[in-house]
Amino acid sequence: MIKYIRAVIVCLLLIINLSCMGLMVLLLALLNMLTLGLLQNSFDVFVNTLYRIWVKGNKFCLIVILGVEIDPILIKKQKWTVMICNHQSWMDILLLQILFVDTLPPLKFFMKQSLIWVPFVGVVAKLLNYPFIKRYSVSEVKRNPKLKMHNEQSMTHACKQLLQQPTALVNFLEGTRFTVEKHKIKSSSYKFLLPAHSKGLGHVFTAWFQVRPNLCNVAIKYNHADPSFAVWLLGGIRKVEVFCQVIDFDDDWVSDGSSGFKLKLQKMVNKIWQNKDHWLEFGGK
Repeated sequence: MIKYIRAVIVCLLLIINLSCMGLMVLLLALLNMLTLGLLQNSFDVFVNTLYRIWVKGNKFCLIVILGVEIDPILIKKQKWTVMICNHQSWMDILLLQILFVDTLPPLKFFMKQSLIWVPFVGVVAKLLNYPFIKRYSVSEVKRNPKLKMHNEQSMTHACKQLLQQPTALVNFLEGTRFTVEKHKIKSSSYKFLLPAHSKGLGHVFTAWFQVRPNLCNVAIKYNHADPSFAVWLLGGIRKVEVFCQVIDFDDDWVSDGSSGFKLKLQKMVNKIWQNKDHWLEFGGK
């Protein structure tokens, strides 16, 4: 009974925390608009401060109240950063924010253009300068090959919009959350991961070449096979192990338009994924 009461309390606190943060961002945006953008610099500072307060609140709810043991992240503060991580649950997003709130700029995630119409969430994400991209499915691209170019242009444009201030952009290279079923369907050669695709990563590095972003390679290992929101709330997540590696920017990550570049970047990602899979199986051994 206690765990259910605690779950309800944590859930309510998370909702209140998100609502307060969202309303404050909306009010600040309205004030900025009424002053014709004269407070833009102050707006950015306040929003980043609100982001950190919001993340700290989530940390209190998900880590402190629920008593989750979590590995500390010991890295120097970074500016523009591209993060790659394995993906098992949408809770990965909240966890990554908690882990890196003091060492990385506010984390941003690519969002589908359609999500901008989701009440409250879409508006706040837009005000926080999340990159929205319109993606076409494989079947749509097959019917109209020109849409492939539109996908690439959409991603490049979204990345360049983030060059105004330091940003940490998260890429889940597997493209979807890991499940046993997806692992079988994709015939993955990894034990705990789905195949990773480097194409999106190449677009980000090429769009951001002038700020020379570092690569932050992260692996998350939960003590539970299902790290869903419900499992978190009910106390199923007791320990989270985290591997973090910062790799300095390399000029070879910037596209020269050749097929050789794509192959070279994919080989780098494959090697990182092999090491990540080994860590997920054996830890630091």
